[in-house]
Amino acid sequence: MTEHGLVTQFLEHVAGIGSPKICLEEDGELAFDWHKATNCTITASLNSSGRIGWSALLPHEKGYGHFTLPHWAQDFQHMLNVFRDTTP
Repeated sequence: MTEHGLVTQFLEHVAGIGSPKICLEEDGELAFDWHKATNCTITASLNSSGRIGWSALLPHEKGYGHFTLPHWAQDFQHMLNVFRDTTP
């Protein structure tokens, strides 16, 4: 899959949680940051091979991990759902 295809697949999967701040990191990875409040953030970094590293700080949970597209990690999906349902 091309880098464009990886980004498209990632953004389609996280649709519905709002627009992230996107930046290019020094190591060439794309970083996506969602922020609702100081205790409600999710960050994910995507590299050109489809590997995603993520971390989440939510009001009652926190977590981090890695996975490779197209295989989505259940714990990352859980954190996305909690973030989606959290009101700051």
